[in-house]
Amino acid sequence: MIMPEWKWKGLVRALPAIIVFVSTVHADDYADWLRQQSLQREQYQQEGRIEIPPETKPPMPERTAPARVREPVQPGKDQPAESANTLQPPPVSPASPAEAVKPDPATGTKPAEAGPVETLNEDPFGGVSPLWLFLRRTIMNLDSGRDVETSNFVGILNSGYDALLLRIHLIRQARQSINIQTYIFRDDECGRLVLYELMEAARRGVKVRLMTDHFSSVRNIHLMAYLATVHPNFEVRIYRPIANRMDPAPLQEVLDYLTPNRTNQRMHNKLFLVDQFMGITGGRNYQNCYYDFGEGINFKDRDVLLIGPLGQSMGDVFETFWASDYAVPVQKLKDVAKRINQGPVDLKRDRADWVKPGWFDALTAGASDNRLIAEQFARRLIPAQRVTLLADKPGKNRKFFFFHGKGQITGQISRLIQKVQSSLIMQTPYLVLDSATRRMFLRLKRKNPALRVVISSNSFGSTDNLIAYSANFRMRSLYLDEAKMEIYEFKPHPEDLLKILPQYPALERRSHEAGGPRPFLCIHAKSFVMDDRYTFIGSYNLDPRSANLNTEIGLLIDDPHVAAIVQADLWRDVHPANSWAVAKRDVPIALEMINQIFEGVAARSPVDLWPFRNTTCFELLPGQEPCAPDHPEFYQRYHEVGSYPGAGDELNEKEINVMIFKTIGGSATRLL
Repeated sequence: MIMPEWKWKGLVRALPAIIVFVSTVHADDYADWLRQQSLQREQYQQEGRIEIPPETKPPMPERTAPARVREPVQPGKDQPAESANTLQPPPVSPASPAEAVKPDPATGTKPAEAGPVETLNEDPFGGVSPLWLFLRRTIMNLDSGRDVETSNFVGILNSGYDALLLRIHLIRQARQSINIQTYIFRDDECGRLVLYELMEAARRGVKVRLMTDHFSSVRNIHLMAYLATVHPNFEVRIYRPIANRMDPAPLQEVLDYLTPNRTNQRMHNKLFLVDQFMGITGGRNYQNCYYDFGEGINFKDRDVLLIGPLGQSMGDVFETFWASDYAVPVQKLKDVAKRINQGPVDLKRDRADWVKPGWFDALTAGASDNRLIAEQFARRLIPAQRVTLLADKPGKNRKFFFFHGKGQITGQISRLIQKVQSSLIMQTPYLVLDSATRRMFLRLKRKNPALRVVISSNSFGSTDNLIAYSANFRMRSLYLDEAKMEIYEFKPHPEDLLKILPQYPALERRSHEAGGPRPFLCIHAKSFVMDDRYTFIGSYNLDPRSANLNTEIGLLIDDPHVAAIVQADLWRDVHPANSWAVAKRDVPIALEMINQIFEGVAARSPVDLWPFRNTTCFELLPGQEPCAPDHPEFYQRYHEVGSYPGAGDELNEKEINVMIFKTIGGSATRLL
């Protein structure tokens, strides 16, 4: 029998990973490791896929009868554990499916009950990451005849702390290559920790490549000159550098921004890939606020870990961007080249000069603790039925001067959503839908009136982008009337705050001591679950910029177990304890119809002068049961809290800015 071409090519590409794996296993520990692997495989074969008990899947609230939803989450209340397909994990906090023990950011110490960190001598894995066990299984799946998309393990990363811990662990475990592609890389505490670990990896022989978009990333010429010369194994490229400089003058930025097909098109991809088989993608960039270390804003984000042959496809995407003309080696930027030519860049290489003392002690210790990695990550990996990589090409498309034309990932997501049968729950930080998307949802609702479309997004108090929120504010009546959506806006300080961000008290104390604002949460995850089966996790926002301008990436996972895990987290986010419901005001029908006409015209116009809004935010009354906005008893169970809940009685600067952007920002909607 002749082996199919796709099969032998996959095995050939997997050969380097096998060689690296064998070379990293110490001979003295290999027998113990092999016995443990065999026991895990036997348990896996006996148990099969561990089904999620029915009670762990939050039901979708009914709309024409009393809603049946879970009780509000109370601090300390037991929550159902996530599913796993290898070993049954212990119950964990639902807000963070793979949550490691969190330290106090002010001291960097773990709670006493966490116990001592194991040393490598006590490591049952012989110094090899337990995640490698799953890589071996994916390779065996290929050998047994399964294709690339059905031979992968995935794990959901809701906790920012865990997402950083896992990245550091994988960097330390890398043997051949580390490829990182990101929209934002900042020179702050988390950014410098990652840079230090990457430089250490380069010094031990790993090929490290970092590619970041220029628009919102670090502009430090001195730092970039140092990274360009720190080690031959360390390379940095900048996507679409403005004026071919690391730190251009303001006038240069303005002129470049006005040039078609230049600054407006950005690389929004988030990709982290180690040794071509272990990848992470999702919404997180590299900055304190993405990893639960922000003194002000902290993002509630979501990543997905992938282990398997589809990582090679992620590597192909990275290679395409790396080789494109848009990715410029940092040493070729005019100001960086000038600094390099002036002589050696003097930056110390000691750990204390890069890693802030006291901040990451528990995290960096945990990153080398294979028992912790096995418990928090490996045990929760799921053998997904099918995983597909969705990604744009560099440059996106050639029609975006007129802000249309869309990209490859936009078409793929659109075609999938048009096949929805019963439910679609989506989470996006920015909700700005163009007319084509609104019409698509209207057609879907006309075709299937029972279809449930639920959106989780940011409120006025939680948003990090006032311009995008203003566009959402001026058009959300269209979302309710035309697209027939349910919209829930996340609170900056939800009831689940301490579950989502356990170190919040320490962050609040540190921010207060520094005279900064009170820390708050902001939705930054870009995910959706469709028909309890399909899950998308990636960098794609529900806005025109992701649709037409920025390059995006994500994983589409066809697996009901993964869908149940992500959907449970989304339903917690839209629960009244954590979000306000957006609905029409309870006004006489005649006034509603008049207001709807004028508001609809204003929402479609470049200038919106209509002062009244048909929509506002609502909060659940004490003792009432949650229900959807179109439930007959909605206005008896909820009370209006205004368009800007949390803003106070007096107008503040943030509220005034939203009003201004709402009024004059119509022409800029396609750029958001």
